Amino acid sequence: MDYQSLPHRFGERDAIAALRDAEEGLAPEQAGTRAGRLAGRVRGRRGQGGVTFLDLEDESGRVQLLAELDRLGEEAYAAVRDVSICDLVGAEG
Repeated sequence: MDYQSLPHRFGERDAIAALRDAEEGLAPEQAGTRAGRLAGRVRGRRGQGGVTFLDLEDESGRVQLLAELDRLGEEAYAAVRDVSICDLVGAEG
């Protein structure tokens, strides 16, 4: 992947705490359905097979992101697998 061509700014984004607050009190079937645009530092990374979890942290809090090969496709999932602890990343979805 050509990392030189990737953007160095992520623009407007949601605070992790605001996204978490919006989810609070929702019924289980409603939780996780709101799309968000987040950016922060990767504090944890776990994966197996076609699933990878990233712990993303900004100044307001921490959230866990789920990346699935079947949903992202080969190229985008490979980029997620290349992410390291302490990398700064942006995510939308």
